Amino acid sequence: MNNQGDPNSDSFWKARLLECILTAPNCGRGFELLALSPIDGSQGVPAGIPIRATYSSLVNTSTFTMQSENGPCTGNFQLSKDNFASCLGGTIDASKNPTIEVYPNPGNVCVSNTGFKIKMLGDISGLNGSKQGKEVLYTRGYDTGEPKLVDSPAAITSLRQIELFCNQLFIAGNFKGIGYFEPFLSILPKTGLNRGQTTVVPNSSVYTIAPDPNGGLWIGGNFTSITDKGVSSTRTYIAKVLPDGSLSPISFTVDAAINKLLVVGSKLLVGGNFTTFGGFARNRLAEIDLNSNTVTSWAPNPNQSVVDIQIFNNQIYVLLGALATCGANTHNSGLVCRLNLGSSNADTSFAATDYNNVEIPKSFVVTNFGVFVAADDQFNTNYGIGKYNLSNGTLDLSFNPFQSGFSAQALAISGNVLYASGNFTTAFGQNRTNFFAYDLSSSTLLSDDPFIRSNQLGGSTLADSLLIKDGQLLFLGANLTYVKSDNTAVFSFLKYDIQNRRIDESTSINANGRIYDLISTDTSFIIVGDFLYPRLHPTLNFGAIDISTGIADPNVTVNLSSELYSLLRVDNRVFFGGGFQKVNGETKPMLAAWNIKERKLDPWNGNFAITGSNFVTGLYQADGQLYAGGNFATVGGETHTNVVKFNLETAKVDSLFTATANTNVRSFFKTTNNELYISGDFTNLNGLGDRAYLGVVNPSTGVALSQVYTINQPVYGIKAGPDQKLFVFGNYTNILGSARNGLASITVGTTTLRTTNIPITTGPSLYGFLVDGQDIYFGGTSITTVNGNTRANFAHVTVRSDDTFVVNPLTLNANGEVRSIQKSGSYLFLGGVFTTINGSFARGVYMHKLSQ
Repeated sequence: MNNQGDPNSDSFWKARLLECILTAPNCGRGFELLALSPIDGSQGVPAGIPIRATYSSLVNTSTFTMQSENGPCTGNFQLSKDNFASCLGGTIDASKNPTIEVYPNPGNVCVSNTGFKIKMLGDISGLNGSKQGKEVLYTRGYDTGEPKLVDSPAAITSLRQIELFCNQLFIAGNFKGIGYFEPFLSILPKTGLNRGQTTVVPNSSVYTIAPDPNGGLWIGGNFTSITDKGVSSTRTYIAKVLPDGSLSPISFTVDAAINKLLVVGSKLLVGGNFTTFGGFARNRLAEIDLNSNTVTSWAPNPNQSVVDIQIFNNQIYVLLGALATCGANTHNSGLVCRLNLGSSNADTSFAATDYNNVEIPKSFVVTNFGVFVAADDQFNTNYGIGKYNLSNGTLDLSFNPFQSGFSAQALAISGNVLYASGNFTTAFGQNRTNFFAYDLSSSTLLSDDPFIRSNQLGGSTLADSLLIKDGQLLFLGANLTYVKSDNTAVFSFLKYDIQNRRIDESTSINANGRIYDLISTDTSFIIVGDFLYPRLHPTLNFGAIDISTGIADPNVTVNLSSELYSLLRVDNRVFFGGGFQKVNGETKPMLAAWNIKERKLDPWNGNFAITGSNFVTGLYQADGQLYAGGNFATVGGETHTNVVKFNLETAKVDSLFTATANTNVRSFFKTTNNELYISGDFTNLNGLGDRAYLGVVNPSTGVALSQVYTINQPVYGIKAGPDQKLFVFGNYTNILGSARNGLASITVGTTTLRTTNIPITTGPSLYGFLVDGQDIYFGGTSITTVNGNTRANFAHVTVRSDDTFVVNPLTLNANGEVRSIQKSGSYLFLGGVFTTINGSFARGVYMHKLSQ
């Protein structure tokens, strides 16, 4: 026999050896349940986290069983919320054996639920043949916590829809990742999505960072104040952060931005645009004694801004913003000023004056092979990179990597290899896209072109900065996007393994803006820049926030090639529509689905024809059918103009449904009398001009029915309410011959306009709408008053059975569009393109607890 579960086989003892290697120091403890979480009786448990059982040795996973669907209790692991009268289904993840993770099926464990009990039968066994033995039974159970909302989508240009299901808030629009707001400075753990570790918040960009040998770190940039634990203090362009992450009381008055900080021994060199520093006249260069925290007498006084400072062979090299004089001796230094340590006089033997002097240079490196400067400019007849002789600063015209029109943005040096990033497609006559590696000792262009595959999938390799840290080359760029081997994308930060000459995909930061500078410690990255979100979960245009933890759901990761307009959850799938052509590198134009239960992209594919300008904006399901509207012409090889009907399960197009619209379709509603309402921007439906913006068709054939509503502007949505009401909302001003400001209600199936007339000003467009019994919540743009009550883009109104109404006192004033509204229990969720609610920070999504 050769069975790992049979002690008489060789495989059994080989498995025990592997077990001891993997589970030390628990080797030899037999098979014991060491930990089970959540524990019995615990409260406030995040609903989105898995149940974890950790054993002393490897589990025989064939004995750790759980039912896949809800129903009568079966399996050796059971989860129940009715004291085991029935059990909840779920899936098991044994990839971390001897820790087994249990994921209840979507919808089974939600926020604000009580009484979840666990039973684990004694038949669960280890690979060593030992059984768990004693049954585990929770007598009190555990309760899940209230909703939280910490993270939000970043870099929003639009947030179109939110869809709430159990503990997941799905979001769709045009955004680059989901994360927490911590602008300009962050101390990040190297792994995970955890928050940073500083309380210091500058009020504008930070360009440079330097560690203080006495503890803490210095930052410089374009800020003029810093908030620490809610207290704002004036700090003009430079500040010190203490080791505990708080703001130091040390302060210097500076009159302009600081671009570079560099520690040399016990001195801090400071370069920038300033002319006064700490009460002293200092033109663009200054020095702080770090032992006394005072400004020294060092004053080279260049007459152009300082871009960068480097130390090489015990000399100071200063990259200037243009050809300049430098030093107390007013030497004509050109683009680079060289000084001896401790001296304010420039080295007169060095002058880098051969430069066209049109653009500010971007970066430089100093090496034994010369001084290399990157710029979007010419160095005499050369482009992009200038090489100056190290001894005297003369330009070496033989070093000419680029042709006309190409430029370099960032440079770095490691050993003899010069790395360059910029805007080019060839270097030294060979194909290279925005990056090259060049061996200066042999004058050889290396074969490294690690971005070929990523660029083919829509990545961008343009880096603003290149840094060498921990033996790796770091790419930093506001527009840097790299498509990984799993077709998901990371951005703003990328590691290149110099020794193995390949991209290291294991670590990413994913800030939503430029990272200007970085310090790497054993456990953290300290980053500064113009970002607002330092670390994002890198999901593009579609994602989810786990409202049980408040942070991005790491299991939902999608790389979409364009923005989304619509979301619709049907059972365990979330359908999303937009203008995209690919999802995670897979061709699925305009409409795709995420499988909530399996936590991956669903195979469902509507097979829309690939075009550059078409999109899906409206989704609706009824009776096993999925209706989609937007702007398109061909679906599943058939002609369907802007509206189409699918079989929900098979994705097969219904050829018998022939409704057409001349432009964008946004919304649907099917009545119990077999009528399908369709609304949007169209001016004719099925060729009928009197069905502009709102019409009714047969849901099986698409043939137009008799109702005519005579609306003068687009209808963005239709929602059913109580008492046979159908709410019609958009940016129209007249319906059925009566004045209405973007909101009206009709009797379902008829052309009867209800008497409810809610005055909304000024020229509103209504997008978000939620019906909750007799209460309606609506949002949009250009909403300033509702029935004379001041409201900014959101309102809550009760519409009674007799069509009278009252505006409720709930006031959530948004400074931008409110596009989507969802409700769970006593919590209300808003989504849109706002950045504040009632004057407080709220970027794109907002959660409000309603009064009981």
